Amino acid sequence: MTIAQLLRNVRTALRRKDSIMMLKVGDPAPEFTVHTHEGKELSLASLRGKKALLWFYPKADTPG
Repeated sequence: MTIAQLLRNVRTALRRKDSIMMLKVGDPAPEFTVHTHEGKELSLASLRGKKALLWFYPKADTPG
């Protein structure tokens, strides 16, 4: 799975009534499920109580 596909999955998971939720600093992350680079499903709920870091490379898999 490419970074672009992962971003699409996260955006889709965060959609509410055809709009994207905008979070503020300090807001809890909304529940979401994405596919890992290994094709496995990973949900925020499965990480509850553990330390987790989710980051994005804005220009990964893009030209330029």
